[in-house]
Amino acid sequence: YRDSERKAPYNLMTSGSLAASGIAAFNYRTTLAEDFALPYAFAAYGDTVLPKDDIALAVRIAYSYVNTVTFTYDTESHTYGRTQFGAVQKDASGQALAFTNLFVLNSDTITYENASGSTLELAMENGGTGIWCSEGKREEIRWSMSQDGQFTFTDKDGRPLEVNRGVSYIGFVKVSQTGAVSVQ
Repeated sequence: YRDSERKAPYNLMTSGSLAASGIAAFNYRTTLAEDFALPYAFAAYGDTVLPKDDIALAVRIAYSYVNTVTFTYDTESHTYGRTQFGAVQKDASGQALAFTNLFVLNSDTITYENASGSTLELAMENGGTGIWCSEGKREEIRWSMSQDGQFTFTDKDGRPLEVNRGVSYIGFVKVSQTGAVSVQ
């Protein structure tokens, strides 16, 4: 359904019951394929993994000239809060967004233009580099996507990535604009 209090295209909403109805209506499978693998491994319960590179107390992503998102690390909650246009971003229930893991992935892109505007398409089949931020630190990573849409994240040396349990944010940046990402 569309939330009339939000601007399109950012107003498409759903609920657990609506998602379940859609799954039943379209006869989608609800079990994982035998060869399914998570794109990364989670740390054992109670363990914390620290990224291996520099600090990451604030991550700023300039998605465009007018749209900049900032994630600021909170040492008490061990999460990154998100602000955009100078305001704390909240979910539909009014809770501030908070992420344990941030993935900022660099991707090749293709732009299609016509009289009514332009559309940006991510060239996911090429994979790429990126950063993983957690616990106020960051690490350079590599990512790839299989033909069936399954992600794989590794460290820069190709070893499977182990990340902290919690909510993750995945954002894509055009490879030509990697300078639009700043980490402090």
